[in-house]
Amino acid sequence: MSQWCNNNCPAHPRWASDGYCDDGGPGAEYNDCELGSDCADCGSRAPTGASAIPDYEDVSLSSCSTRLSQLSGSEPTFMDQSACASSTSFLTLGSAGNGGQCERSFNIFLLHFLLPSTLTVDNLAAVTLDLFIAQELRGGVVMRIDGLGLRGETEAQALAAQSPGDYYVGSTDPAASVTQIDAEAMPQYYGNVKPVSYSSDALSAYVKEMLLAGGAGKHIVFRISSPDDQGCAADECAMSYSLQSH
Repeated sequence: MSQWCNNNCPAHPRWASDGYCDDGGPGAEYNDCELGSDCADCGSRAPTGASAIPDYEDVSLSSCSTRLSQLSGSEPTFMDQSACASSTSFLTLGSAGNGGQCERSFNIFLLHFLLPSTLTVDNLAAVTLDLFIAQELRGGVVMRIDGLGLRGETEAQALAAQSPGDYYVGSTDPAASVTQIDAEAMPQYYGNVKPVSYSSDALSAYVKEMLLAGGAGKHIVFRISSPDDQGCAADECAMSYSLQSH
């Protein structure tokens, strides 16, 4: 008899392989994963019906990261417009400077991922964004994640499609082509250097939406920013932190 066994837990990927059996089968401690989708904790499961759950495969994609920075009152500028930031570069996120007058710099970054040409909505179970917090300077870690759509089949095409408007798009123009995925991901995380994973139904739904729009084989772009909406609040101007691309 065939067995069901993977570690995807489509509804809650982070709960797979967490030391607790979550698939609701015999001996399970929780029932938040589909039967057979927490194999590391529960072992393989025998099918109970005519159909089996999909045998999903984990696929890891590396990002091409680029950085945008705005200095007090000036237009945003790219630090990496024609090439990806080095994989060892710090991607500084947030603002720093005079909190009263907002004489500060404000930094965001874009993550460009090439979606596999064979990827379809049917074989996409869940999406997880892995980041590495290299340094928390002050104020804790809060991220806003926006989707900026599809941009080219090649890395060069994706980078050429960037513009200073990527800094603002969607913050003041509700008709702009941007989707807010999470206004406050990892709210007020305080801690030491560590890898972190972010996943949500909204993130997976957005990637599926891009696949339905013909995104397979093209670059999908995410904007990572502070949740203060590129504004100048006195209590936010001194907040900054760094993430390293992963």
